[in-house]
Amino acid sequence: MITLYLREHGTHNSGYSIDFKASLDNYNDSEKLLDDLFEYTKRKLESFGHEYSYDEIMEEWLITDYEFDDDFSMNIDEYDSLDRLININNQIKGFEKVELKLITALMDNGFDFDETIKKITDGDVLYFEGTLEDWCYEMVEEGLFGDVSEALKSFINYKDMAFALSCNDGYYEYDETLSYCLY
Repeated sequence: MITLYLREHGTHNSGYSIDFKASLDNYNDSEKLLDDLFEYTKRKLESFGHEYSYDEIMEEWLITDYEFDDDFSMNIDEYDSLDRLININNQIKGFEKVELKLITALMDNGFDFDETIKKITDGDVLYFEGTLEDWCYEMVEEGLFGDVSEALKSFINYKDMAFALSCNDGYYEYDETLSYCLY
C-alpha cells in the first residue's frame, strides 16, 4: 500500500543519490527496513567503485519520496517515524477502496490518522459514494425526510439542500465520488 524511497544520509551528504525503494508491505518494523537500506546502499557504493569501509557508519536516513496504492494518501515528511508508517500501512490493509478514500478525506479535513481510524471503526462517520447533491436525492428517495409525494419531489432543489447540509449539519463533499458526514 505505501512505498517509500529512502536514502542513507551520510552518503547523500557525500554527493551520492542512492534511493532504496521499499514497499512497507514487506516490513513489520523499522530495524529490518533500515538493515535493507544500509545493505543496499553499501552494494550500490561498491558498484560505483567506492570501497566501503566499515569505519563509515551508516545510521541516518531520510525519506526522499513515497507512493500509495488505491485511493489512500497522506503527507509524509522526510524524517517521519518508519515504525509509525509501517503501522499505518498494516492498519489500512483491511479497508476497502472507498474507505481508504474516506481516511484520506478525513485526514485532509484535519484529523490525524489515529482519530480517523477511530471515527470510522466506531461508526462516527457516514459516507456516500457520490456528490452531496446526489446523496440528498438518495435521502429523499429513502424517506429520511418523511414521505414526500412525487409531486413535491419535483420542487426540491437538491443543490441548495446539499449546500444547507454542508453549512449547518457536518456534511462534506470530498470530491465527485465521495461525500461524508461526521457525528
